[in-house]
Amino acid sequence: MKRLDSYDLFAGIDVHTPFKQDVVIWLGLRPGDYKSISYAYPNGVASTRFGKDTIKTARQFAFVSVEQDTRVRTDSSLDELGPYLRDFLSKFENNKTHIVAYHSTPSLESVVREFPNVRVLNAPAVLKKRLDNKSYVRGELQKLGIPFAPGYDGKMEVAAYEEVSKEYGLPFFVQFNDAASGSGSFLIKDSDDFNSVLERFRDEPAIFMKFIDGRSFNMNLVRTNNFTVLSEPSFQIIGDPECTTRRFGYCGNDFNIESKVSEEELNGIENIALKVGDWIGEQGYRGVFGIDFISDGKNVYFTEINPRFQGSTALLTDQHLELEKLPLTMFHLVPFLEDVTIKPDSLTAYNQDRRKISASQILVHNTLGRDCVMQSSISPGRYSYEDGRLFYLGPGEVLSDTQSLNEILIAGEIPLDGTRVLRDSDEILKIFSYKPVLDYSGKNLNATGKSLVEAVKKGLNLK
Repeated sequence: MKRLDSYDLFAGIDVHTPFKQDVVIWLGLRPGDYKSISYAYPNGVASTRFGKDTIKTARQFAFVSVEQDTRVRTDSSLDELGPYLRDFLSKFENNKTHIVAYHSTPSLESVVREFPNVRVLNAPAVLKKRLDNKSYVRGELQKLGIPFAPGYDGKMEVAAYEEVSKEYGLPFFVQFNDAASGSGSFLIKDSDDFNSVLERFRDEPAIFMKFIDGRSFNMNLVRTNNFTVLSEPSFQIIGDPECTTRRFGYCGNDFNIESKVSEEELNGIENIALKVGDWIGEQGYRGVFGIDFISDGKNVYFTEINPRFQGSTALLTDQHLELEKLPLTMFHLVPFLEDVTIKPDSLTAYNQDRRKISASQILVHNTLGRDCVMQSSISPGRYSYEDGRLFYLGPGEVLSDTQSLNEILIAGEIPLDGTRVLRDSDEILKIFSYKPVLDYSGKNLNATGKSLVEAVKKGLNLK
């Protein structure tokens, strides 16, 4: 049995897996996220999105994209790729093929059954669906003593407003089982807010919670057959009005947390992460996943599991590679390889090796409150930023492509001119920086973050 005895697993991947000889495909929302598995020699990319910075990717790999075909930026789902997969996979029918996906889907698994040479290296879709059920997860983890914000499961009905406001006061928080990236989560400040949500979700199961006006943390993790592998936590940028119209919309991450987080919070995050990792391992989940947390400044509470790769995973991978640390995502492959195990002491050392990651990303969405068309936009690549102005320096795909800590990178599938951008679409672009973009509270964009968003939006012509 081969063992992964050190952080230098690159040689191990070369020797112990057939990735160099066989076909590897990244399948996800963002084509640029193939960088999450760059060390596995990907040959193909299948994605929902397409943009100016995707043109190079489409030339470099076997490629398929929904948006390239439709020219519409949607609030995309991997199910949109279903009609394209059969023809795409037929290109590789003479090769042993490995698909690493943002997450698996029923449509992907249905098509893959027609190709005996293709294997999906992700947890099955039915398990992801179970772990996406907020009420189920809450009930099971509460049995294990995982701390949650005070709340209870109920039904969205008229009587709930008086009951919840009496119990937890105003505002309070409502979340539905299919909530993701800020969709399906609502802050109820008064009866008008409640009635607006009631009109859309009457009689649906909901979780009613006390609203904690704290800061949101996130961690990328991996569950192998026997271990939970941790990474460096980040602040989540949530609901910034310059970046999204959703009150709890996901707007990015800031890994510059070192001076802003207490030991109590870090310990709380790690304790929850390890317990949740053990639990989802018992559920049968293997691979990359994420956990969201909320902190009131002292106590850390579990928020939700993201049973998939995350919007921050590619940035984390890029930074691990730049810091010469074994990328967390490489552990994603371990449960799917037949001849590789991990020594416990190596895993313990990895979990304790918290590098200082000085990187951030801001996701900018359509904030016009309506569907629109991208008339023209900023070019992807490396930029300097001086006196509120951006100066193009050259091409770049990931933050580590920059040549100075003062440079920023603009990427993230910037829509082609003429693309229809829906009101509630995925982000339009990402702004990457080595500098902190959140203020000391860890909740709000600082002056640098705000000015960067303002400067970038000046380069977008949406009508």
